[in-house]
Amino acid sequence: MTLKPKNFFSLLYVAFFAVIIVLSTGYNAKARLIPLVVAIPCLLFSVAQLIFDLLGKEKKKGRSIGMTFSTGSWTRSTWRSRVPARSPRRSASGT
Repeated sequence: MTLKPKNFFSLLYVAFFAVIIVLSTGYNAKARLIPLVVAIPCLLFSVAQLIFDLLGKEKKKGRSIGMTFSTGSWTRSTWRSRVPARSPRRSASGT
């Protein structure tokens, strides 16, 4: 369980919602209702996401369609060879 650069975004959310909760406790009861109703569930989900990020397994690196198009390694001729050929259309008269 190590803190990687990709986990900083989840950590930023946890810190943000914790600050919102702490700051909203200074308001009167009516004024702090909405910030607490919004911030407490968001903090719980952010903590859960941070835990999933820290404990989650790394995905195997593979090729995706987006990556192949962006790198230009999937040319038009290769794409055509992977798309199945259509069957010829029949005319409306049935011939």
